[in-house]
Amino acid sequence: MLRASPAGGSGASDEGWVGPMRSMRKSVITGVLMALAVGGLGGMGAGVAVADVPDKPRGDLTGDGTVDRWEFEQVDSIFSTLTITPADSDGAFAGRTFVETVQTGSLNFEILMVLGQVRDDGSWQMFISYYPGFILQTMRRTVDDFVLEEDNGTGFPIYLAVDDTDGDGRDDRVIMESDQGNQAYATDIDGSGRMVRTYEVATYKTSTWIEPVEQSSTYGSPVEITFGTLEDEYGFYVSGVAQVLIDGKLYKNEPYDWLAEGYSGGTVRLPFLAPGEYDIEVRFPGSERALPSSASTTITVEKAPTTTALTITPSSPLAKQKTTVTITVKPNPTAGGAATGYVVVLVDWKNPKVIRLSGGKATTTLTFATKGKHTVQGGYSGDGFREPSGTVRTITVR
Repeated sequence: MLRASPAGGSGASDEGWVGPMRSMRKSVITGVLMALAVGGLGGMGAGVAVADVPDKPRGDLTGDGTVDRWEFEQVDSIFSTLTITPADSDGAFAGRTFVETVQTGSLNFEILMVLGQVRDDGSWQMFISYYPGFILQTMRRTVDDFVLEEDNGTGFPIYLAVDDTDGDGRDDRVIMESDQGNQAYATDIDGSGRMVRTYEVATYKTSTWIEPVEQSSTYGSPVEITFGTLEDEYGFYVSGVAQVLIDGKLYKNEPYDWLAEGYSGGTVRLPFLAPGEYDIEVRFPGSERALPSSASTTITVEKAPTTTALTITPSSPLAKQKTTVTITVKPNPTAGGAATGYVVVLVDWKNPKVIRLSGGKATTTLTFATKGKHTVQGGYSGDGFREPSGTVRTITVR
């Protein structure tokens, strides 16, 4: 607890430990100046008053609606004194001064103090991180006093920020970030201002890469991609699943199933894609330790080439008799399925007959009017997945 004395002085009971401190080099930072300085760092500070959470002014530590005053005096490389002088005109805090020895490290190092509107009554709470001690402290108000709480499970907190996670106008989480290993921890605060729990949050940056086996393919050919994700600074392996998207739509969640050269990675075979250009993206959604990252590439799928063949039965027909002609269209590769659409059959480039393909084939009958050599032409018009093709046969009519 803080030791209280009349507002006019420290009191005899305080001189035994406050007096020697005054003989040392002092670095005094007033609460008003500190609040202004911290308020400019990344939007740290006030929540938005909503619902039944009162909107108290920034720096109101006692909850009476007035901004209270505080100051730090550096004692040595670890300790400072924190003096709070409430601005209350009446009540339990009026006319009193509260003094506490706090661990702040050297004020020549990085020291940040953040105020958060965390209590159910909307008043403000003070959070202190000290370097190089790496301890988060919170100044919590009771009915008539202040209690200094320490959370020693925060790793390397250097930069502080407060956050209203549920949007109720009350800051209920403190984020502690560090330059050392991109570590960060969060501490949840309940409505009375007590620290509830501390847990590591993801701040390790990652990089993801993606490579298609072939940048261009034809319809019916398998298309594969390989991908990998690496934590940037320390190179540890990530785990979980990667999200594979085709033109922004999720195709599948693929587990990271191999490790190579510091990467966690995988291989994915894409579905048969219609001819066109596609954006392929792999996303690492993040984990408890590692931040998300993604990579994308473009692949092009071309129409499958085809070949057209004619079968004439009998192969040497008689004039003025019916002859069966079958036209077959074969795509390459065949895995994309049989050709669809229409073919045309002509004799000596005349009298075209248009026939619909079924299972990649079409059959019709022809009659040759005269004996001698004739040509039979077969042509495929193509479809949305396959290229056109054609062929010519020369026959002798008896």
